[in-house]
Amino acid sequence: MSAAAGAAAASADWETKKVEAVARATARRVEGAMAAGRRGGTARKDLRPFLTLNKRIAAALASPPFIGAHWAAHASEAERVEALAAATGRGDRRLVRALLVYGGLGGGGARAFGLRYAAATADAGLLGELLATGAGGRLDEPGGELALGNAAAAGRAANVDLLLRAGAAVGARGGGALVAACLGRHERVVRSLVLAGGDAAAAAQVAASRGWAAGERAIAAAVAERDAAQGGGGGGGVDGGGQVYAV
Repeated sequence: MSAAAGAAAASADWETKKVEAVARATARRVEGAMAAGRRGGTARKDLRPFLTLNKRIAAALASPPFIGAHWAAHASEAERVEALAAATGRGDRRLVRALLVYGGLGGGGARAFGLRYAAATADAGLLGELLATGAGGRLDEPGGELALGNAAAAGRAANVDLLLRAGAAVGARGGGALVAACLGRHERVVRSLVLAGGDAAAAAQVAASRGWAAGERAIAAAVAERDAAQGGGGGGGVDGGGQVYAV
């Protein structure tokens, strides 16, 4: 078990112990109240501790660490993936976070499943949590390099920027991210990937073949911006054949 996975498991275990401790405390207080003859006509001030404890129990049971640990302990991987897809579909961020961060779905033999899934479907906050904890796998492990392409294809510009800052490679297998962004006509993503060193010529050819004039202009502008930042002098653009040029 990785250090991140161990930390997640420890957190879930702590949440479980907290719930059990609160439940025991509630039982002791109830028994004490009954022993004191407060079965009827209990004053409101005497009920407040029980109401507070009930709220604490409800909050603990609803926490992502507790939910994720429960799913990990009582559901198969296939069932957890199905629950994740359903939660994503209905916008249940609490359950999505519980399953991705604490549900034991990412990393290791799962080939960075959590990271790849979150890149295409989750908000940048949740993706950032997975990157920080490693609970969804790592960019440098098998499968992790696909996260950038998934985010690009889905048009999640904030996730693309986050992955690039985290060290995701635009080249190699990740080179398909720019083409995927062009196919999806995600202009902001295209700009980010070109600025990060993506193959602008290949992207321009895809944009031209799809008749995506706005994409061609975005690529040309990004090339010029990239060249200027690198001290490349003049400007750049895309010729009629979809080839990027610099002047």
